Amino acid sequence: MHRLITIILDITIIVASLESSVARKENVRHIFKQVKAKLSNCSATPNISVLQKQFYAHIKTWLARNVKTVQESKLKTMQKMMDGFDECVNDLESASDEEETKFYTDSCQDDIEDCKKELPL
Repeated sequence: MHRLITIILDITIIVASLESSVARKENVRHIFKQVKAKLSNCSATPNISVLQKQFYAHIKTWLARNVKTVQESKLKTMQKMMDGFDECVNDLESASDEEETKFYTDSCQDDIEDCKKELPL
């Protein structure tokens, strides 16, 4: 009886691990597709487009190199970085004067540097 319980527990752990692995793979693919879409739809404004390409190209490269080993926690961090960067880009696109443009440009550049530190190639 004890042996049967041990086998059932082992199977439960294996199934949970497989489910987690499938969910992780789906999240990786989802983020990769998001990144591809962002790279395809960069801003028409040249300086903003350059920032977007730097940010998303880095993430795309990092994901391609780490697709098999990336952890769920890293994917969550990546999604937060992308959301923050997109918000900053939106603010930059609606900047109304030189000070705002400089502020949001510098903020986007900081986001790019943070991304490169968090996801080293």
